[in-house]
Amino acid sequence: MDLTDNISNSAEVSGMEAPTPQAVPTDLLSGYSNTSFAIQLIALQTLEQVTQYAEEFNLNPPMYVKIRSQGSDWYVVLLGIYETRPEADAASEKWASSHDPSSRPWVRPMHPLRKAANLAAP
Repeated sequence: MDLTDNISNSAEVSGMEAPTPQAVPTDLLSGYSNTSFAIQLIALQTLEQVTQYAEEFNLNPPMYVKIRSQGSDWYVVLLGIYETRPEADAASEKWASSHDPSSRPWVRPMHPLRKAANLAAP
């Protein structure tokens, strides 16, 4: 199952406007089992950087989750969440082959991502 199946897009985006970052609620992450996998495209320190990345790679809107890692807050841009590793690997390869990103997507287990997101929660 892809994360985009669970998030509605409430942002209206025209061709001239930057996409509005779409935060992934931390409780949405808890709806997936610990055996699920997220595809992380990049981790950035500001929402402005998330918006710039989204423009560069045509993510409309970008999906992200705020995490805490090594004492700092980061915004992790996600491609999706998948129930199995093979599904996540296939989606990651498809993204990498069609977008030529400067870094490869990271297929990461759900449990550590959820834990890091909970640390950043208010």
